Amino acid sequence: MASAGGAPPPLPPPGVGGGAAAVGGGGDGVPGATGAAVRPGGGAGGVPPPPGTAPTGPVAPVPPAAGPWVVPPSAAAQAAMPLPRVPGGAGGGAGGDGGGIGGAIPDDSPLAALLAARRRLDAAHRRALDALAPRTLERWVGLCVGLLLFTLRIVLVQGYYIVAYMLAIFLLNQLLLFLQPKDRASLLAANEEFRPFVRRLPEFTFWHGASVATVLALCATAFPIFDVPVFWPVLVVYFLMLFAVTMRRQWQDMKKLRYVPWDIGQKRRRPAWQGGRR
Repeated sequence: MASAGGAPPPLPPPGVGGGAAAVGGGGDGVPGATGAAVRPGGGAGGVPPPPGTAPTGPVAPVPPAAGPWVVPPSAAAQAAMPLPRVPGGAGGGAGGDGGGIGGAIPDDSPLAALLAARRRLDAAHRRALDALAPRTLERWVGLCVGLLLFTLRIVLVQGYYIVAYMLAIFLLNQLLLFLQPKDRASLLAANEEFRPFVRRLPEFTFWHGASVATVLALCATAFPIFDVPVFWPVLVVYFLMLFAVTMRRQWQDMKKLRYVPWDIGQKRRRPAWQGGRR
């Protein structure tokens, strides 16, 4: 029906409401009974046809319950979509709660069980170290027993001298770090001011490294591949010379900086609230 001014009524937008331009179009905005739909816009190139004309262009069958025309996402949009995450993962990774590339490790996988067992072993190891930290005498007695067993093993098998030499060099290096101060600059700048001696290598770290090295050396004596033939008196003489030179340098450094790396036999000042001097 024309309007009062004689102009034709406005056409409905493509894909909304009725007309031949609607998707699935029958008349008056109701989907057709045949379930056929035209391209968006109803005409060729998406332009709505004039009123009263049949739609042109290829017709694709669409289910009656289908909604408006859905354009599939482009390849770039699909690549930008986040990857699905596996629930209940263990560990850490990119894009998920656990390890793996872009996902998580399921809880029922062998790798997740291995990681969980490693975490439990690390926690037990830390608890054991915390329990041994205040027992200084017991720790060093145990280390001496381990060194005695290693020496007995070397004497009985008459071999593995290179393993013993490497262990001795490592223990000497650890001993030097234990005797040296952590901050040499503060000791050089200090005149008469008292500064506490802070070791470069703490006592507990020294004991732990020496214990681990002793156990590894003792285990190495069980494999014949480490029994390298060598003339052991040369190794002994070289180690004694190296020990003498390093200890001489350490003594000179102690005299220069005027520090004592041990507190055995030193008099400790009592605090004032215990009756000591102010």
